[in-house]
Amino acid sequence: MSKLYEAINLLDSAEERTALRIFFTNTEKRTEAESILLTCKDNKEVVAYFKGFLKSELPGTAESVYIFIDNSKLYIQGKKKVAECESLYENMVQIDYGKLVEMGQNERHMGANPIIIGSCPPPEDTLWNSLRRLGYNVTVYDQNFLNEEKEVNSEMVRNILRTVYRNIPGTVILFTGDGDYGPAIREALDNNWTIEIYMVLVDW
Repeated sequence: MSKLYEAINLLDSAEERTALRIFFTNTEKRTEAESILLTCKDNKEVVAYFKGFLKSELPGTAESVYIFIDNSKLYIQGKKKVAECESLYENMVQIDYGKLVEMGQNERHMGANPIIIGSCPPPEDTLWNSLRRLGYNVTVYDQNFLNEEKEVNSEMVRNILRTVYRNIPGTVILFTGDGDYGPAIREALDNNWTIEIYMVLVDW
């Protein structure tokens, strides 16, 4: 075990130790940290260095939440299900994204803007622009010639993992309608993250 990882073990918090181990998989950052540790006089200075490093380099806290919305499932399947349950036409159903985020956040600290990913036909362009104005990080993919979703799940997985690797372990909140995110969820759990999943239930 390198001296850097031995030094990391001086921290009492498992979440902080995990965040540092993940961060220092970057060779350049690891080499820089090892050089700085050589200047520390004792373990107290080592711990102080790591504490300061976490505040400056790794955003968020263990209480932070990060919201991810698979809008292809929510907007399409969710509206369809509500319309069926309430005996309404689908175009009469509207989603209040502000309320959705508020429910997931539940008065907790937001570690970043909510991320919403999906594909939608051109007539819905105004929807995506409105969501951006609400502060969402929005990614849109075109549908293929069969009107099927493309790349939505893989992009969502990429964003979840990027959050897991770049932040102090907190809580990932996922709104979706399928179980395709197992690998990302397991990776987050293995790195001491908490996972909350809100599923859109649809009868097939």
